[in-house]
Amino acid sequence: MAAIGLALVPRLPAEVAVHFTAGGTPDSYLPRLVAVALGPVAALATLAVVRGAARVDPPNDPRSIDAVVVGTTLLLAAVHLLVLGWNLGYRVPIPLVAAGAVLWTLALVGYVVVREGG
Repeated sequence: MAAIGLALVPRLPAEVAVHFTAGGTPDSYLPRLVAVALGPVAALATLAVVRGAARVDPPNDPRSIDAVVVGTTLLLAAVHLLVLGWNLGYRVPIPLVAAGAVLWTLALVGYVVVREGG
């Protein structure tokens, strides 16, 4: 995420759209370097929180945490890259991205619930 983001910095606008309305209109912007760093930083913070939670309350099946780490990191990477792509002129349909993120999250939660015997 970081390498791709840094490679794209020269092509990104000075202010990068990072949040969108339900209709797909950007409504929040950040300076390009902050926007590029946001994805990797969020992924690392999420990894730390998930790993920390697993130490405090270990899962019944250790593969559950691995699935959450990989699944969440892939989701954050995809969203980050799609946002950068949008700012480069590739008008990805934001409502479709949001729907895909929800479906991905539901699938991940379902997997963990089944693994944990819920």
